[in-house]
Amino acid sequence: MKIVILTEESKVKFPPIDTWHNRIGRGINIKNDQKFVELLRENNLKVPSNDIELENEYRNILYNYIRPANLLFAGMFSEVRHFAEQLSKNYTVETFILSGRYGLLKETEPIIPYSFHIETLTDLDSLNKSTNFCDKMKLAAKNADYIILLFPERFNKYLVQNKFFLELSDKKLIIVCSNDIKKEITDFYNIIFLKRQGVARIGEINRIKILDILKKNTTNDNFL
Repeated sequence: MKIVILTEESKVKFPPIDTWHNRIGRGINIKNDQKFVELLRENNLKVPSNDIELENEYRNILYNYIRPANLLFAGMFSEVRHFAEQLSKNYTVETFILSGRYGLLKETEPIIPYSFHIETLTDLDSLNKSTNFCDKMKLAAKNADYIILLFPERFNKYLVQNKFFLELSDKKLIIVCSNDIKKEITDFYNIIFLKRQGVARIGEINRIKILDILKKNTTNDNFL
């Protein structure tokens, strides 16, 4: 069974990697990394944001900071990374990350640290116009047996506005979301709603429920 996870970036980036113990640390706001900032200053550059037009110049200077996307984001993204690793023991799993700088990223795509973060529906609309991430998400989910969406409310609202759910009506979706967004997409029988609690993208209770859903390979259109 193939599972596609769709989630967002994190403000917290570049977590330390302990290869000896196979652990990844907490990460930082990259603006607070003095070596990183000083290196950029020496080359007359600011901390990367959504200035993708300078990508090649940044990559030439920040080659020691380039990492696959799933190892560059930390904070609450770490919960998604750990869950994907757990799922991959039994299923084929692909994770895609919506980035304010790059648009939709596959987890293995190498990128540089940056400071820009998606905050508003306007940010999402500008990003979609420049990167076409909505259509890329649909394409990424095309061959999935299950799609797991782990987005905050404003992201889900934007997807509703752009008919994302309508065009995936033949797919099985698991969404960790708020009550408000559930009301807008309850007509889709193939969606399983899990109620989002606090800032957690998944949460321990929902993690267990998702594992159980996948194991049973069933669908339900109510909050569990």
